[in-house]
Amino acid sequence: MLEKIKQTLTTNLDLKILALLFAVGLWIIVVNVDDPTQTKTFTAKVQVVNEEVLTEQGKYYSIVDNNNTVSFRVQAKRSTLEKLSSSDFTAVADMNNLEDDKRIPVEITVNRSSVVISSQKLYLEVEVGDQMANKFMIQGEASGDPADGFAVDTIAVAPNVVTVKGPAPLVKKIQAVKAVCDVTGMNRSVTESVVPVFYDGNGDVVDTTKLDINVATVDVTVNIVSTKEVPIEVDTGGSLAEGLELESITTDPANIVIKGEAGILNDITAVTIPPTVITLNDISQTMTTTVDISSYLPEGVSLLDNSQAKVKITVKLAEVTSHSYNIPTTNLSVRNLGPGLTASFDESTVKVEVKALPSALKNLSAESITGYVDASGLTAGESITVPIVWNLGEAYLTDTVNVKITLKN
Repeated sequence: MLEKIKQTLTTNLDLKILALLFAVGLWIIVVNVDDPTQTKTFTAKVQVVNEEVLTEQGKYYSIVDNNNTVSFRVQAKRSTLEKLSSSDFTAVADMNNLEDDKRIPVEITVNRSSVVISSQKLYLEVEVGDQMANKFMIQGEASGDPADGFAVDTIAVAPNVVTVKGPAPLVKKIQAVKAVCDVTGMNRSVTESVVPVFYDGNGDVVDTTKLDINVATVDVTVNIVSTKEVPIEVDTGGSLAEGLELESITTDPANIVIKGEAGILNDITAVTIPPTVITLNDISQTMTTTVDISSYLPEGVSLLDNSQAKVKITVKLAEVTSHSYNIPTTNLSVRNLGPGLTASFDESTVKVEVKALPSALKNLSAESITGYVDASGLTAGESITVPIVWNLGEAYLTDTVNVKITLKN
């Protein structure tokens, strides 16, 4: 059976191929002469007209999924279809025909005759909502650290106000607008063109693709200056009254950062508050006062941070303190001892608490403290308790300390 089919197909093969070619050619001729009607799909970009119908009502619209094209079927002669392209069609969505705030009918027109466009209803899907506009101050910021010995002084933004218009919920999310300039390693002032970034209340970036923003970039100018950190010193005038002692003078902050020309800063080792500010004659107890340090800065120098201008000065007076000493009784003497009597102390040491200013106590020790007892009128016999008189000056106070002595003939 297979052999018979094979023989049939291969017999007169040349004539059969020639017949097939003739049939195809004949079909092409018939088609070109007949020019049949065919159908083809085209895609066109939709143009929205009369948008002011919404904007005049304080509303906005956005195209769903940013899909602003429609596809449609077109019927025409084959010869006509071959010459058509998407640019031959116009797709218009008239905002006056908005339906349910969700979609706009799209009308398709063509610039050629004898073309039939499908009657299928086409729509442009939109979202409609309230529109609002707001203005925001642009905050200039610097990121990174300048070179050693330099710091950011001032930051200026131009323009410093941006107007934003768009969907009300989106505009209301904006809480801050920042323009950041990188100053890493900089040792001189710099100006950069920066794209402002919008942030919500949580510090997250707001997507602005649906917003109309009146500026695309702003110029951020960062002024970089030479700086130096120096200590604050306090000179005092007058002297404390007798019996008072100065323990310390401190400032808060202890150091400040100043700015100016590098040549001027090199010669400054400290900022000194003059003695007219702290007069010791007027001080009788620990006191605190506040001064404006900027008044005492050298010419050509200013504070990098004005919040450091107010400096608190604390003058602390020393208070009387006490210290206990174990005094060897060998440091004690016996005065006014009767004839023929000898005295001995029953204890090897006695304890005494001395009160004085810290400076007075500084060089005092148990070995350096001496005293005596008065044996006037005492006779030989049992141990007798007598008070000790200490050989200390008026700067020292002690409580009464007694010691037992024994007198013998």
